Order: sequence, then C-alpha cells, then structure tokens
Amino acid sequence: MMAVYSDNHEPAMLTLVRRGSSTTLRGVARKNVAMELEFSEVQTFVSDLQQARYFYHDVLGLPLRLESPSFLVFDLTGADFTVIPGAARKPRNKPYGVERATVLCLKTSDIDAAYSEMSGRGVEFLSEIQGTADGRFAPFEDPDGNLLELVQTGT
Repeated sequence: MMAVYSDNHEPAMLTLVRRGSSTTLRGVARKNVAMELEFSEVQTFVSDLQQARYFYHDVLGLPLRLESPSFLVFDLTGADFTVIPGAARKPRNKPYGVERATVLCLKTSDIDAAYSEMSGRGVEFLSEIQGTADGRFAPFEDPDGNLLELVQTGT
C-alpha cells in the first residue's frame, strides 16, 4: 500500500492487486470515491536501441514482443517493458541504494544459478548476492546505467 494524493489533494490509499498475469492498482479516496487503475507498462530510456536490444533480449533473455525503429517492447509475464531511445547514459556516482532511482526487479526461483549464468553472459553486478528478511537480491545496470535487480523471494 502507498499513500497518494488526488488532484484535489485528498489523501487516498492504493493497493496493487495481482490476479494471474494481470496487476491492478486499486484505490479509495478518503471520501469513499473508488478508482481503479490498471498497470500498463514500465518504460526505460536508453542511448542506443540496438545495444539495449542485445542486452535485454540476448543477454537477459527477455522475450521481444514488438520491435520498431523507435522502441522495443519486451514481455515481462503479462506486463510490457518498453525501451525507448534518446537518453544519455546516466553515470552512477554513489553506491547502490543511496541515490533515488526506479529499479526493475526480475524474479527468479534460483538466484545462484541465474547470477552465475548472467555473469557468464557479461552482466556486471554491483555487488554479490545480498540477503534481506524477504529473500535475496543482486543489483546490476544495463549499458545505460538503468538499475535492475535479480530477486529471489522467500529464501
């Protein structure tokens, strides 16, 4: 759940609801006005579309659903991950987790095997696999500095 504010500055509470391959954002404003938003896609901006295609499709193995000269769309189990050219590489000047960023988390059932395979394919992780109360994760970047995490929950 997260707190948000409507256009009239009334507080609302939103909850992500997952049903099969569909994720819905449900919310109720304080005046009991219900709204329903459906999760559509995640977008990231890159400097080189072909380099991004190689990284996300060939290195990470994400299924490419749609390709055009102006964008790529990968299928993330029912949600779209759209890659759009036109951004400069973002240099990382601080340790992972210190700067504000949106992180694309890719879930796996065997983080050790996935970490090893991805390392063998040239992915440079920002740290070794780390543990949390909810599982384990290993952060890495795409060629443009966009942040991703390999995640295994419940371990």
